Amino acid sequence: MGLEDRLEGVLTIDDDTGTEGVVWAFMNSKFITENKTLYVCKKCYCLWNKEKEPDCPNFKPLRKENIMILLNEELANLPVCPPNEHEFELNPKNLHSYEGLHILGNGDHLTIYDPNNRNKVIWSGEINLQQYDLFTEAAFGYWIHADQIGIERETWAEYFFKEYPARLVKK
Repeated sequence: MGLEDRLEGVLTIDDDTGTEGVVWAFMNSKFITENKTLYVCKKCYCLWNKEKEPDCPNFKPLRKENIMILLNEELANLPVCPPNEHEFELNPKNLHSYEGLHILGNGDHLTIYDPNNRNKVIWSGEINLQQYDLFTEAAFGYWIHADQIGIERETWAEYFFKEYPARLVKK
C-alpha cells in the first residue's frame, strides 16, 4: 500500500434518490471546494444558491435533506418563513463533487480523526458492515443500510453526519 492509495477527506452520507436511505461514504478532499454561493436560512433552513438565483427566493418548502442532525419531531416544528423574511447566512458546509465520492465497503480501511485535533485518531480499522433490509433501521431520523460491527450506531452515524475528517484506503 503506497501513499497514492491513501485518500484524505471527510466522512459523509450518500442519500440521493435511489439509495432508499443513507449509505456511509467518504469524500476525497481533492473534490471538495469552499462554498461561496450556497446560503441557508437560520429560521426555516431554506437553501438559496446565490449563483443560480441572483434575487432572494420568495419561498421554498422545507426539505428534510437540508437539515443534518435533527429529530423528526424537531423537523415538524420548524417555522416556514414568509416571502422575503428569511435570515440567510453562508452555509458552512463545503461543496462536494460526485467524482470524489466513495461508498464504504467491507474490507476498506478507514481512519477517523477528531475534528478539533486532526492528529488525534478517534477510530481506525477495517470496514465490516452488518447489512439490513430496506426501511428497517434508522439513525438520526434517516433510514440506514448498515451498521459498522463493534461500534454503537449513534456514534458511527455522528462521524458521517458531522463530516469528521478521515483517511480511506480502498480494498
